[in-house]
Amino acid sequence: MRATYAGSLDAVKLLLQAGADVDAKDNAGHTALNWAERQTHDAVAALLRQAGGQEGGGFEANPPSSPGQPSRP
Repeated sequence: MRATYAGSLDAVKLLLQAGADVDAKDNAGHTALNWAERQTHDAVAALLRQAGGQEGGGFEANPPSSPGQPSRP
């Protein structure tokens, strides 16, 4: 999440190559794709979509200022 929030395309690539869950959600239900779009990191968002990333919950109800911790299954 934090690599996506920061817009670090190289870090996101490495994480995906290492097997990171592209659809992991933070405590509020936001995915990395949600964060990439919110922060207008278009290249990161495109990479996440290419990797099969889906949007989680929206930011309408309670917009956070930074990514929360990933939720545990």
